[in-house]
Amino acid sequence: MKMDLPKPNSYRYIDDIAPSDAAFEVSAEKLEDLFVLSAEAMFNIIADIKDVFPNRKLSLKLESDSLDELLYLYLSELLYLKDTERMIFSKFAVNIKGKFYLASDIFGMEIDELKNPPNIDVKAITFHRFKVKQTEDGYYAMVIVDL
Repeated sequence: MKMDLPKPNSYRYIDDIAPSDAAFEVSAEKLEDLFVLSAEAMFNIIADIKDVFPNRKLSLKLESDSLDELLYLYLSELLYLKDTERMIFSKFAVNIKGKFYLASDIFGMEIDELKNPPNIDVKAITFHRFKVKQTEDGYYAMVIVDL
């Protein structure tokens, strides 16, 4: 039996997880797209990223022992940069070499420059039900964030 996945190269939010959490599923044909779409889904919880002008660029590099951990570290690092740089990100370029080495350029703007204030703050990525797996059509991720 085939899982009911989001359309390829898209994400969807899952309702009724917990009052202090938000969740989303991502489906992508390419691994890099899975990371980009996961980041977009996470930042769209915080603010409408269509309203975020990508006028500032930051870069990051990560290495991990597993694909699950690499996505977890990537999303966690984006949240860290959101908090320390006071930025909302809307554009993500991801390059994954080998299985577990990631280089990413991320683009966004300072929170104070937003036309509308952020909707809600995402505090952390949780391990609860977190998963990344390869499917017959590409890749799938399930992510729950703490609000």
